Amino acid sequence: HFLRSTAIYRPNLMRKGAYFSDYVLSRTYQNYSNLGAVEQVSIVTRPSPQDRLRLMDATITLIPANPHWFRANIDGTNSAGDIGIAPSVSYQHHNIFNGAEQLNIQLKGAYEFITGNKSSSLGSNYYELGGEVSLTFPQFVFPYLKKSWRERPNASTKVSIGLTTQHRPEYTRQFFNTTINYGWTSMRGRLRHGLDFLDINYVRMPWIDDEFR
Repeated sequence: HFLRSTAIYRPNLMRKGAYFSDYVLSRTYQNYSNLGAVEQVSIVTRPSPQDRLRLMDATITLIPANPHWFRANIDGTNSAGDIGIAPSVSYQHHNIFNGAEQLNIQLKGAYEFITGNKSSSLGSNYYELGGEVSLTFPQFVFPYLKKSWRERPNASTKVSIGLTTQHRPEYTRQFFNTTINYGWTSMRGRLRHGLDFLDINYVRMPWIDDEFR
């Protein structure tokens, strides 16, 4: 019960009454394996008790994965002799709404000791703070989309919002970005397509040092 019925049905390409296809079986296995909410997949086929000569039954077993994922990094930087550090923290939830949706939260920062001119009113060092939140759906999310496209396997919709603030001795700069991206495959999975439906980047500089200006 860790996945909704629609999330289980969508990756399954095998249909009742269809001819057996090893390709369809392999693609179904791959589709389930690509879901972050699934740890292990097992598909067992055997002759049907109703008609062992003509029919086969398929049993699909899905084992849930740990939905939580956490990572922390700290890097050292050297920019033209200016030494600094850049820590970051990331958290992911691979099944936030029980439909294999993936939530990603990232917080990052940087601090750099700038050498040279120390007469600026903002100080002589540089630091940056930022964060990004994204939500990925394993299907197309779009109004008035026909059912065959909404239930297309290997499709995804990613929505992200980010904000970053930079403080330097010369200026203060702020970045805001938001994107909506669609992805899908074709040619039996050999081609991967991406469409940036929305991509907004806004830059604001609330303060600039007079000498720098």
